[in-house]
Amino acid sequence: MSQLFQSTFQTLTMDEAKIEIEDNPNIIIVDVRTPEEYKKGHIPGAMNIPVETPQLITEKIPDKNETIFVYCLSGGRSQRASELFADMGYGHITDIGGILFWPGNLEKGE
Repeated sequence: MSQLFQSTFQTLTMDEAKIEIEDNPNIIIVDVRTPEEYKKGHIPGAMNIPVETPQLITEKIPDKNETIFVYCLSGGRSQRASELFADMGYGHITDIGGILFWPGNLEKGE
């Protein structure tokens, strides 16, 4: 009988994530939308690693033990990226869903 490998990551709402981010400045925030979407507005301090190029995470975040919060526009791409990052060996991934639900201000530009 074969066993399917299941990647593991946590989920939080944007409200919960905002509190965690405010309490822990070491959390790395990853926006997995396109660079164009990122420039229009992103969570302050977030880095852009588009879901289409997940291998960039190994360059931008070489330490697989970092705490990483992942988001996109509405939650679909962040779930896919969270699965990919977990499959790549990142052990502390949290999918925080879509920026549409972010309760704070956004930064614009790169």
